[in-house]
Amino acid sequence: AFISSFGKDRYKQAVEKVKQYTLSGDIMQVVPSQRFSAPFNAQPINLYRALRRLNPSPYMY
Repeated sequence: AFISSFGKDRYKQAVEKVKQYTLSGDIMQVVPSQRFSAPFNAQPINLYRALRRLNPSPYMY
């Protein structure tokens, strides 16, 4: 199961703060986001290879 770094209530508070900053002219654009985590027991290189195969980058970052 994925675990959010931002609960629903904290996310709503952050959005309200963004609205206040926007209305006061301090900011013009914000992308509120959150981090999700989950237990992972495989080798990290295998995850990297799978993701690279699914979405290759011309520079392979």
